[in-house]
Amino acid sequence: MIYLSLKGIASKWRKLLSAILVMFLLWNYAIAQTPVPKETTLQNAINALAEAQGEWSAALAEADDALLSKHAAESRDAAKKLSAEAETKAAAGDVTLAMSRYRMAVKVLKEASAKALTAENTTKAAPVVSRLETAMAGSDKFTAEDTLAELEKLIPSDSRMPGFREKVTAMPGPKKIETYDLGGGVKLEMILIRPGSFMMGSDKGEENEKPVHKVKITKPFYMGKFEVTQAQYQAVMGSNPSSFKGEGNLPVETVSWDDCQTFLKKLNEKIPGKDFRLPTEAEWEFACRAGSTTEYCFGDSENNLGEYAWCTSNAGQKTHPVGGKKPNAWGLYDMHGNVWEWCNDYFGDKYYESSPAEDPKGADSGALRVLRGGSCYFKPLSCRSSIRNIYGPTRRYNGYGFRVLCSSSVR
Repeated sequence: MIYLSLKGIASKWRKLLSAILVMFLLWNYAIAQTPVPKETTLQNAINALAEAQGEWSAALAEADDALLSKHAAESRDAAKKLSAEAETKAAAGDVTLAMSRYRMAVKVLKEASAKALTAENTTKAAPVVSRLETAMAGSDKFTAEDTLAELEKLIPSDSRMPGFREKVTAMPGPKKIETYDLGGGVKLEMILIRPGSFMMGSDKGEENEKPVHKVKITKPFYMGKFEVTQAQYQAVMGSNPSSFKGEGNLPVETVSWDDCQTFLKKLNEKIPGKDFRLPTEAEWEFACRAGSTTEYCFGDSENNLGEYAWCTSNAGQKTHPVGGKKPNAWGLYDMHGNVWEWCNDYFGDKYYESSPAEDPKGADSGALRVLRGGSCYFKPLSCRSSIRNIYGPTRRYNGYGFRVLCSSSVR
Protein backbone atom coordinates (compact mmCIF):
# COMPACT_ATOMS: atom_id res chain seq x y z
CA MET A 1 0.00 0.00 0.00
CA ILE A 2 2.84 2.40 0.92
CA TYR A 3 4.68 1.38 -2.24
CA LEU A 4 1.67 2.24 -4.40
CA SER A 5 1.32 5.60 -2.66
CA LEU A 6 4.97 6.51 -3.22
CA LYS A 7 4.72 5.33 -6.80
CA GLY A 8 1.77 7.68 -7.35
CA ILE A 9 3.65 10.66 -5.91
CA ALA A 10 6.67 9.92 -8.12
CA SER A 11 4.42 9.75 -11.16
CA LYS A 12 2.95 13.18 -10.37
CA TRP A 13 6.42 14.70 -9.95
CA ARG A 14 7.54 13.20 -13.29
CA LYS A 15 4.53 14.78 -15.03
CA LEU A 16 5.23 18.16 -13.41
CA LEU A 17 8.90 18.13 -14.37
CA SER A 18 7.99 17.06 -17.89
CA ALA A 19 5.59 19.99 -18.19
CA ILE A 20 8.27 22.43 -16.95
CA LEU A 21 10.78 20.98 -19.44
CA VAL A 22 8.33 21.35 -22.33
CA MET A 23 7.65 24.99 -21.37
CA PHE A 24 11.39 25.71 -21.18
CA LEU A 25 11.99 24.18 -24.61
CA LEU A 26 9.10 26.13 -26.12
CA TRP A 27 10.44 29.37 -24.62
CA ASN A 28 13.91 28.76 -26.07
CA TYR A 29 12.38 27.88 -29.40
CA ALA A 30 10.40 31.13 -29.41
CA ILE A 31 13.55 33.13 -28.70
CA ALA A 32 15.43 31.28 -31.44
CA GLN A 33 12.67 32.08 -33.92
CA THR A 34 12.77 35.85 -33.20
CA PRO A 35 14.31 37.31 -36.33
CA VAL A 36 17.42 39.49 -35.84
CA PRO A 37 18.61 41.07 -39.07
CA LYS A 38 22.17 40.03 -39.80
CA GLU A 39 22.89 43.54 -41.02
CA THR A 40 21.94 44.97 -37.62
CA THR A 41 24.12 42.53 -35.70
CA LEU A 42 27.07 43.13 -38.02
CA GLN A 43 26.71 46.89 -37.92
CA ASN A 44 26.53 46.89 -34.12
CA ALA A 45 29.76 44.88 -33.95
CA ILE A 46 31.49 47.21 -36.42
CA ASN A 47 30.37 50.27 -34.45
CA ALA A 48 31.55 48.79 -31.14
CA LEU A 49 34.94 47.90 -32.61
CA ALA A 50 35.32 51.37 -34.11
CA GLU A 51 34.52 52.89 -30.71
CA ALA A 52 37.17 50.76 -29.00
CA GLN A 53 39.73 51.68 -31.68
CA GLY A 54 38.85 55.35 -31.20
CA GLU A 55 39.39 55.11 -27.44
CA TRP A 56 42.84 53.65 -28.04
CA SER A 57 43.77 56.32 -30.62
CA ALA A 58 42.65 59.08 -28.24
CA ALA A 59 44.62 57.63 -25.32
CA LEU A 60 47.72 57.31 -27.52
CA ALA A 61 47.38 60.90 -28.74
CA GLU A 62 47.07 62.21 -25.16
CA ALA A 63 50.07 60.23 -23.87
CA ASP A 64 53.42 61.99 -23.46
CA ASP A 65 55.80 59.50 -25.06
CA ALA A 66 58.94 61.21 -23.73
CA LEU A 67 57.58 61.11 -20.20
CA LEU A 68 56.53 57.47 -20.61
CA SER A 69 59.99 56.55 -21.93
CA LYS A 70 61.53 58.17 -18.86
CA HIS A 71 59.27 56.70 -16.18
CA ALA A 72 57.01 53.92 -17.52
CA ALA A 73 58.45 52.50 -20.73
CA GLU A 74 57.63 48.90 -19.84
CA SER A 75 53.94 49.63 -19.23
CA ARG A 76 53.72 51.72 -22.38
CA ASP A 77 55.20 48.88 -24.43
CA ALA A 78 52.76 46.42 -22.86
CA ALA A 79 49.87 48.67 -23.90
CA LYS A 80 51.16 48.86 -27.47
CA LYS A 81 51.53 45.10 -27.56
CA LEU A 82 47.90 44.72 -26.52
CA SER A 83 46.80 47.11 -29.27
CA ALA A 84 48.80 45.12 -31.83
CA GLU A 85 47.04 41.95 -30.67
CA ALA A 86 43.73 43.78 -31.03
CA GLU A 87 44.53 44.67 -34.64
CA THR A 88 45.39 41.05 -35.38
CA LYS A 89 42.16 39.78 -33.81
CA ALA A 90 40.13 42.39 -35.69
CA ALA A 91 41.72 41.37 -39.00
CA ALA A 92 40.83 37.75 -38.23
CA GLY A 93 37.20 38.69 -37.58
CA ASP A 94 37.29 38.10 -33.82
CA VAL A 95 35.57 41.34 -32.92
CA THR A 96 34.87 40.50 -29.26
CA LEU A 97 38.48 39.68 -28.45
CA ALA A 98 39.72 42.66 -30.45
CA MET A 99 37.54 45.04 -28.43
CA SER A 100 38.71 43.46 -25.19
CA ARG A 101 42.38 43.90 -26.16
CA TYR A 102 41.87 47.54 -27.18
CA ARG A 103 40.19 48.39 -23.88
CA MET A 104 42.88 46.64 -21.88
CA ALA A 105 45.47 48.61 -23.85
CA VAL A 106 43.72 51.89 -23.02
CA LYS A 107 43.59 51.00 -19.31
CA VAL A 108 47.28 50.04 -19.18
CA LEU A 109 48.38 53.16 -21.09
CA LYS A 110 46.34 55.54 -18.90
CA GLU A 111 47.72 53.95 -15.74
CA ALA A 112 51.25 54.24 -17.17
CA SER A 113 50.70 57.91 -18.02
CA ALA A 114 49.44 58.64 -14.51
CA LYS A 115 52.44 56.84 -13.03
CA ALA A 116 54.89 58.75 -15.25
CA LEU A 117 53.24 62.10 -14.51
CA THR A 118 53.38 61.44 -10.78
CA ALA A 119 57.05 60.46 -10.88
CA GLU A 120 57.89 63.62 -12.83
CA ASN A 121 55.95 66.04 -10.61
CA THR A 122 56.44 64.75 -7.06
CA THR A 123 58.76 67.59 -6.05
CA LYS A 124 56.74 70.23 -7.90
CA ALA A 125 53.55 69.10 -6.14
CA ALA A 126 54.91 69.53 -2.60
CA PRO A 127 53.71 73.15 -2.09
CA VAL A 128 50.33 72.28 -3.62
CA VAL A 129 49.97 69.42 -1.11
CA SER A 130 50.74 71.91 1.68
CA ARG A 131 48.01 74.25 0.38
CA LEU A 132 45.54 71.37 0.32
CA GLU A 133 46.36 70.36 3.89
CA THR A 134 45.94 73.98 5.03
CA ALA A 135 42.56 74.24 3.28
CA MET A 136 41.37 70.98 4.84
CA ALA A 137 42.53 72.06 8.29
CA GLY A 138 40.66 75.34 7.86
CA SER A 139 37.48 73.64 6.60
CA ASP A 140 37.76 75.66 3.36
CA LYS A 141 36.07 73.22 1.01
CA PHE A 142 36.17 75.38 -2.10
CA THR A 143 39.94 75.92 -1.89
CA ALA A 144 40.39 72.23 -1.03
CA GLU A 145 38.43 71.16 -4.10
CA ASP A 146 40.37 73.52 -6.39
CA THR A 147 43.71 72.43 -4.92
CA LEU A 148 42.80 68.76 -5.21
CA ALA A 149 42.01 69.35 -8.89
CA GLU A 150 45.55 70.76 -9.32
CA LEU A 151 47.01 67.65 -7.71
CA GLU A 152 44.94 65.38 -9.99
CA LYS A 153 46.86 66.90 -12.90
CA LEU A 154 50.25 66.69 -11.18
CA ILE A 155 50.35 63.43 -9.19
CA PRO A 156 47.24 61.38 -10.09
CA SER A 157 48.69 58.04 -9.02
CA ASP A 158 50.38 59.20 -5.81
CA SER A 159 49.56 56.88 -2.92
CA ARG A 160 48.17 59.82 -0.91
CA MET A 161 45.57 60.78 -3.51
CA PRO A 162 42.83 58.30 -2.49
CA GLY A 163 43.00 59.64 1.07
CA PHE A 164 42.94 63.25 -0.14
CA ARG A 165 39.91 62.54 -2.34
CA GLU A 166 38.05 60.87 0.51
CA LYS A 167 38.75 63.69 2.98
CA VAL A 168 37.79 66.50 0.59
CA THR A 169 34.58 64.72 -0.40
CA ALA A 170 33.66 64.30 3.27
CA MET A 171 34.22 67.98 4.09
CA PRO A 172 30.96 69.83 4.81
CA GLY A 173 30.21 72.54 2.27
CA PRO A 174 28.21 75.75 2.56
CA LYS A 175 24.46 75.74 1.99
CA LYS A 176 23.32 76.29 -1.58
CA ILE A 177 20.68 78.73 -0.35
CA GLU A 178 20.89 81.01 2.70
CA THR A 179 17.68 82.56 4.04
CA TYR A 180 17.64 85.53 6.41
CA ASP A 181 14.64 86.69 8.43
CA LEU A 182 14.03 90.43 8.07
CA GLY A 183 11.02 90.39 10.40
CA GLY A 184 7.29 90.54 9.79
CA GLY A 185 7.40 87.35 7.72
CA VAL A 186 9.77 88.92 5.17
CA LYS A 187 12.71 86.74 4.08
CA LEU A 188 15.89 87.42 2.11
CA GLU A 189 16.98 84.44 0.01
CA MET A 190 20.50 84.20 -1.33
CA ILE A 191 22.05 81.74 -3.77
CA LEU A 192 25.58 80.34 -3.42
CA ILE A 193 27.85 81.31 -6.34
CA ARG A 194 31.01 79.24 -6.58
CA PRO A 195 34.31 80.80 -7.72
CA GLY A 196 35.36 80.47 -11.33
CA SER A 197 36.51 82.25 -14.48
CA PHE A 198 34.62 83.89 -17.34
CA MET A 199 35.07 86.21 -20.31
CA MET A 200 33.87 89.66 -19.28
CA GLY A 201 32.47 92.17 -21.78
CA SER A 202 31.29 91.86 -25.38
CA ASP A 203 32.74 92.62 -28.79
CA LYS A 204 29.19 93.17 -30.04
CA GLY A 205 28.27 95.82 -27.47
CA GLU A 206 29.13 99.43 -26.63
CA GLU A 207 32.71 100.67 -26.58
CA ASN A 208 32.78 100.56 -22.78
CA GLU A 209 32.10 96.79 -22.93
CA LYS A 210 35.39 96.22 -24.76
CA PRO A 211 37.83 94.60 -24.84
CA VAL A 212 36.55 91.20 -23.82
CA HIS A 213 38.90 89.97 -21.11
CA LYS A 214 39.25 86.95 -18.87
CA VAL A 215 38.36 87.46 -15.22
CA LYS A 216 38.73 85.03 -12.33
CA ILE A 217 36.46 85.25 -9.29
CA THR A 218 38.57 83.62 -6.61
CA LYS A 219 36.12 83.49 -3.70
CA PRO A 220 32.57 82.14 -3.38
CA PHE A 221 29.74 84.45 -2.41
CA TYR A 222 25.99 84.53 -1.93
CA MET A 223 23.93 86.60 -4.38
CA GLY A 224 20.35 87.74 -3.86
CA LYS A 225 18.01 85.29 -5.53
CA PHE A 226 15.82 88.28 -6.46
CA GLU A 227 16.19 92.01 -6.77
CA VAL A 228 15.55 93.67 -3.40
CA THR A 229 11.79 93.94 -3.04
CA GLN A 230 9.65 96.72 -1.63
CA ALA A 231 8.70 94.49 1.29
CA GLN A 232 12.38 93.82 2.08
CA TYR A 233 13.27 97.50 1.83
CA GLN A 234 10.34 98.42 4.08
CA ALA A 235 11.38 95.78 6.63
CA VAL A 236 14.89 97.22 6.87
CA MET A 237 14.33 100.94 6.28
CA GLY A 238 10.77 101.47 7.50
CA SER A 239 9.90 103.26 4.25
CA ASN A 240 9.27 102.58 0.55
CA PRO A 241 10.45 105.15 -2.01
CA SER A 242 9.13 103.25 -5.06
CA SER A 243 7.02 104.83 -7.78
CA PHE A 244 5.28 101.57 -8.71
CA LYS A 245 3.90 100.68 -5.30
CA GLY A 246 1.72 97.63 -4.99
CA GLU A 247 2.53 94.04 -4.19
CA GLY A 248 5.31 93.55 -1.65
CA ASN A 249 7.34 91.49 -4.08
CA LEU A 250 7.65 94.28 -6.63
CA PRO A 251 11.29 95.39 -6.86
CA VAL A 252 12.13 98.51 -4.91
CA GLU A 253 13.10 101.36 -7.24
CA THR A 254 13.72 105.10 -7.20
CA VAL A 255 16.79 104.41 -5.06
CA SER A 256 20.21 105.95 -5.55
CA TRP A 257 23.59 104.31 -5.00
CA ASP A 258 23.81 106.26 -1.75
CA ASP A 259 20.40 104.95 -0.71
CA CYS A 260 21.67 101.40 -1.27
CA GLN A 261 24.59 102.07 1.09
CA THR A 262 22.21 103.27 3.79
CA PHE A 263 20.09 100.13 3.33
CA LEU A 264 23.15 97.88 3.50
CA LYS A 265 24.42 99.60 6.66
CA LYS A 266 21.09 98.98 8.37
CA LEU A 267 20.88 95.41 7.03
CA ASN A 268 24.31 94.63 8.49
CA GLU A 269 23.17 96.08 11.82
CA LYS A 270 19.99 94.00 11.67
CA ILE A 271 21.91 90.79 10.85
CA PRO A 272 25.32 91.23 12.52
CA GLY A 273 28.39 89.23 11.61
CA LYS A 274 27.71 89.32 7.89
CA ASP A 275 29.07 91.53 5.14
CA PHE A 276 26.13 92.51 2.96
CA ARG A 277 27.16 94.81 0.12
CA LEU A 278 26.57 95.57 -3.54
CA PRO A 279 28.27 93.21 -5.99
CA THR A 280 31.20 94.40 -8.04
CA GLU A 281 30.61 94.59 -11.79
CA ALA A 282 32.68 91.45 -12.25
CA GLU A 283 30.75 89.52 -9.60
CA TRP A 284 27.46 90.74 -11.08
CA GLU A 285 28.30 89.72 -14.67
CA PHE A 286 29.77 86.40 -13.54
CA ALA A 287 26.55 85.60 -11.68
CA CYS A 288 24.37 86.85 -14.55
CA ARG A 289 26.13 84.77 -17.18
CA ALA A 290 25.96 81.65 -15.00
CA GLY A 291 28.49 79.86 -17.17
CA SER A 292 27.19 81.19 -20.48
CA THR A 293 29.36 82.93 -23.09
CA THR A 294 26.47 84.41 -25.09
CA GLU A 295 24.84 87.85 -25.16
CA TYR A 296 22.16 86.73 -22.71
CA CYS A 297 22.31 84.05 -20.02
CA PHE A 298 20.24 81.75 -22.28
CA GLY A 299 21.78 82.42 -25.72
CA ASP A 300 22.31 85.11 -28.35
CA SER A 301 18.79 85.54 -29.68
CA GLU A 302 16.67 88.31 -28.17
CA ASN A 303 13.58 86.41 -29.37
CA ASN A 304 13.66 84.35 -26.16
CA LEU A 305 14.27 87.29 -23.82
CA GLY A 306 10.60 87.53 -22.88
CA GLU A 307 10.87 84.18 -21.11
CA TYR A 308 13.53 85.59 -18.76
CA ALA A 309 13.00 89.34 -18.54
CA TRP A 310 10.64 92.31 -18.36
CA CYS A 311 11.69 94.81 -21.03
CA THR A 312 9.99 97.19 -23.48
CA SER A 313 8.45 94.37 -25.50
CA ASN A 314 6.40 92.92 -22.62
CA ALA A 315 6.58 95.10 -19.48
CA GLY A 316 4.09 97.81 -20.36
CA GLN A 317 6.40 100.55 -19.02
CA LYS A 318 6.23 99.33 -15.43
CA THR A 319 8.00 96.96 -13.06
CA HIS A 320 6.67 93.50 -12.26
CA PRO A 321 6.89 91.18 -9.22
CA VAL A 322 10.29 89.54 -8.93
CA GLY A 323 10.64 85.89 -9.91
CA GLY A 324 7.88 85.98 -12.52
CA LYS A 325 10.18 84.87 -15.33
CA LYS A 326 12.64 82.00 -15.76
CA PRO A 327 15.82 82.06 -13.66
CA ASN A 328 19.29 81.70 -15.14
CA ALA A 329 21.22 78.44 -14.82
CA TRP A 330 22.32 79.30 -11.26
CA GLY A 331 18.83 80.08 -9.98
CA LEU A 332 18.96 83.90 -10.10
CA TYR A 333 15.86 85.75 -11.31
CA ASP A 334 15.48 89.02 -13.26
CA MET A 335 19.17 89.44 -14.01
CA HIS A 336 17.94 90.81 -17.33
CA GLY A 337 15.38 93.64 -17.25
CA ASN A 338 12.79 94.77 -14.66
CA VAL A 339 15.09 97.31 -12.91
CA TRP A 340 18.70 98.34 -13.43
CA GLU A 341 20.85 97.10 -10.55
CA TRP A 342 23.46 99.29 -8.86
CA CYS A 343 26.96 97.80 -8.54
CA ASN A 344 29.66 98.84 -6.09
CA ASP A 345 32.19 100.05 -8.69
CA TYR A 346 33.27 103.48 -9.76
CA PHE A 347 32.98 103.70 -13.53
CA GLY A 348 36.20 103.86 -15.54
CA ASP A 349 35.80 104.33 -19.30
CA LYS A 350 39.06 102.52 -20.11
CA TYR A 351 39.08 100.28 -17.05
CA TYR A 352 38.61 97.08 -19.07
CA GLU A 353 41.92 97.73 -20.84
CA SER A 354 43.87 97.43 -17.60
CA SER A 355 41.50 95.49 -15.35
CA PRO A 356 43.13 93.02 -12.92
CA ALA A 357 42.71 89.40 -13.98
CA GLU A 358 41.45 88.40 -10.52
CA ASP A 359 38.56 89.95 -8.57
CA PRO A 360 38.52 93.38 -10.25
CA LYS A 361 36.79 96.04 -8.17
CA GLY A 362 36.46 98.89 -10.67
CA ALA A 363 38.24 102.21 -10.99
CA ASP A 364 39.91 103.65 -7.88
CA SER A 365 37.84 106.82 -8.00
CA GLY A 366 35.35 108.72 -10.12
CA ALA A 367 32.14 110.71 -10.24
CA LEU A 368 29.94 107.90 -11.59
CA ARG A 369 28.79 104.49 -10.40
CA VAL A 370 27.73 101.50 -12.52
CA LEU A 371 24.35 99.84 -13.02
CA ARG A 372 23.75 96.51 -14.74
CA GLY A 373 21.03 94.40 -16.36
CA GLY A 374 18.64 96.79 -18.12
CA SER A 375 15.07 97.53 -17.10
CA CYS A 376 11.41 97.46 -18.09
CA TYR A 377 11.95 100.70 -20.03
CA PHE A 378 14.77 99.38 -22.21
CA LYS A 379 14.98 97.37 -25.42
CA PRO A 380 16.48 93.85 -25.45
CA LEU A 381 19.81 95.19 -26.70
CA SER A 382 20.16 97.10 -23.42
CA CYS A 383 19.34 94.08 -21.26
CA ARG A 384 22.37 91.96 -22.26
CA SER A 385 24.70 90.34 -19.74
CA SER A 386 27.55 92.78 -20.48
CA ILE A 387 25.59 96.04 -20.80
CA ARG A 388 26.81 98.91 -18.57
CA ASN A 389 24.87 101.97 -17.46
CA ILE A 390 26.35 104.86 -15.45
CA TYR A 391 25.03 107.62 -13.23
CA GLY A 392 26.06 109.67 -10.23
CA PRO A 393 25.60 108.09 -6.79
CA THR A 394 22.75 110.45 -5.82
CA ARG A 395 20.65 109.77 -8.93
CA ARG A 396 17.17 108.32 -8.25
CA TYR A 397 14.96 106.92 -11.00
CA ASN A 398 12.00 104.54 -11.08
CA GLY A 399 13.99 102.10 -13.19
CA TYR A 400 16.89 101.80 -10.69
CA GLY A 401 17.02 99.10 -8.02
CA PHE A 402 19.62 96.69 -6.65
CA ARG A 403 20.36 93.22 -5.31
CA VAL A 404 22.62 92.33 -2.40
CA LEU A 405 25.68 90.13 -2.07
CA CYS A 406 27.12 88.48 1.05
CA SER A 407 30.51 86.79 1.26
CA SER A 408 31.36 86.52 4.95
CA SER A 409 29.19 83.42 5.59
CA VAL A 410 30.82 81.29 2.89
CA ARG A 411 33.49 78.75 3.85
